[in-house]
Amino acid sequence: RAAHAYRQALEERTREHVPLEWATTTSNLGVVYARMAEADSSVDTLQLAIGLFRDALEVHSKGTRPMRWAMIKLNAATGLSYLGKWKRDVQLLQEAVSVLSEVLIVYDRRRLPLHWAIVQMNIGSALSNIGSLKSGTVELEEAALAFREAIEEFRAANATYYIYQTEANLETTEQLIAERTAQQS
Repeated sequence: RAAHAYRQALEERTREHVPLEWATTTSNLGVVYARMAEADSSVDTLQLAIGLFRDALEVHSKGTRPMRWAMIKLNAATGLSYLGKWKRDVQLLQEAVSVLSEVLIVYDRRRLPLHWAIVQMNIGSALSNIGSLKSGTVELEEAALAFREAIEEFRAANATYYIYQTEANLETTEQLIAERTAQQS
């Protein structure tokens, strides 16, 4: 129903007449599709969501609306990361890391430490997924570092949910590093 409502809104909120409202509605529709895709692991629906985020980013720029831009970029990167994981596609996962790194321009660690930590956690997840698909430990070690830095900020903010989630991701990544290191010995 939410997707239907946003699609109807886009009939009135056109890019030509109200570009900012169009971009916001388009991004919101992307969020709905991304959640639908997560619920049923639908690659097609997730690709649609990523496309909607990219469309919205044509209007919301880092220069004019940096926080909105960063949020949409984060949503797009999260979609790319899921898609890369589902398809076991290193290139999509690397694109997610690249997009997430761009978000850190706005979500600065000093000004927005919790937002920064969430992005770091997502970078760690994407890198860990890359590392699981490749041989060696380079990406896994980078992932572990990102997780540790995120945990530091989550602890400072007493963000318990994120602490537990990121510690679990760190533990899994460290186990894979240990296994790979043992295999190389």
